Amino acid sequence: MSVRAPQSMLSPDNRRLMFGWMGGFTLPLASQAEDGWSGQLATPREVSLSKDLEIIATPIPEFDELRENTVDKGGFTVETDNTVELASDLPVGEIELTVDLDKTSSEQVSLLVQQTSKNRYTEVAYDSLSNRVFLDRGKSGSSDRGYRSAPYVGGSQLKLRVIIDRGSIEVFINDGRYGLSSLAFPAEGRRAVSIASVGGVIAVSNLKIHSLKSIWGN
Repeated sequence: MSVRAPQSMLSPDNRRLMFGWMGGFTLPLASQAEDGWSGQLATPREVSLSKDLEIIATPIPEFDELRENTVDKGGFTVETDNTVELASDLPVGEIELTVDLDKTSSEQVSLLVQQTSKNRYTEVAYDSLSNRVFLDRGKSGSSDRGYRSAPYVGGSQLKLRVIIDRGSIEVFINDGRYGLSSLAFPAEGRRAVSIASVGGVIAVSNLKIHSLKSIWGN
């Protein structure tokens, strides 16, 4: 499920804002039928043009006000064929990851999110062989399987911003050049986050993990 039916408008300070819908037309999807709901709104985006006239779409700056309990992991190295747990339970949160690809030899830079067991997770990864970023729900657990990807054109500094909700994942690649969005309903249990390497090392320049407050307040 990608973002559909986008609607845009100008904010009072003349920013172009866009809202979209994430949903699926097949069941079962997390008890949609019995609970009487269908899909959800994606994270509101601010849309602009780059100097090269590329469309850039990033979460609106106001979204940052939801962040709390930030954990700054700084820079570190993930050794060859290793998996490092970053958070033991992050049901709703945001990950900001920057990787130095010049110093990275891993075939993939993989974030395993909504990880309820060793073999149950949704994977968000950069693949150096295809030069693409992908979101794969094949091992998510209770949701539909699905895979989507986008080309990577960001140069030597890979930047991923991953927003995790209870039933969705959104990925913003290199400051909004590309994006991936999908519903994702994990199996029951804690929802850990890990980073994994394949056949080489990952040179992480910086990694931050934010918990996110509800938009409805207290």
